Amino acid sequence: MALALLLGLGLLAQQRHVLERLGARRVADRVIEETLEGLRSGAIPLPAPGTARSLPPLPEDPQSSQDLPGLEVRVRVDLAEPPADLYHVWVVARYEVAGQPTARSVETAIWRPGLVKGSP
Repeated sequence: MALALLLGLGLLAQQRHVLERLGARRVADRVIEETLEGLRSGAIPLPAPGTARSLPPLPEDPQSSQDLPGLEVRVRVDLAEPPADLYHVWVVARYEVAGQPTARSVETAIWRPGLVKGSP
């Protein structure tokens, strides 16, 4: 009985940290999703193929930088041949949870005709 009580107290002590990590992961996933949707729709310009760049938190989501200390969103784009106009896109959100550096990332493909030729 005493052992079960000790284990239960240990779990209770960790609950706040677990909830904090899960909440931060949810915010990071939302930021990545919104960034990808912005890239797909053209609201966020797709970086040139072969480049990577940092993006500020999206203006529609001003709370994201408050929810995640040290939040940084990076986008990397490479040309995928064939077919033409298909791009490999990586979006990485780096942030801190309880002083620990953490990252979430998504890799996808975006089709954008004419980007290399200069017409987004």
